Amino acid sequence: MDFIVFKKLISIETLIIFYYFGAIFFPFILYFNYKKKFKNYFLDKLNNNIKLTPKKKYIITFNIFLFLFLELFWRILFEFLISYIQVRDKVMEIIIK
Repeated sequence: MDFIVFKKLISIETLIIFYYFGAIFFPFILYFNYKKKFKNYFLDKLNNNIKLTPKKKYIITFNIFLFLFLELFWRILFEFLISYIQVRDKVMEIIIK
């Protein structure tokens, strides 16, 4: 009953599971959604032109850095949530004593 009335928060293990779910599956979901949306235009042009122009190199490099930044942001978000829960649990232990 404590969980329903928010006296007890989601466990840290649950947050870690959601972190890995998001870190692994969200990029695949976004990739397949992007591929489905632009498959006739962008990917066909990219596959037909084997030669990479400087513009394409910049776009690919930008996308790689954006992906790494978003993964780092995702990790920082969950570390903040885990820290918050740990601090709250310690404060609640002090208050209850």
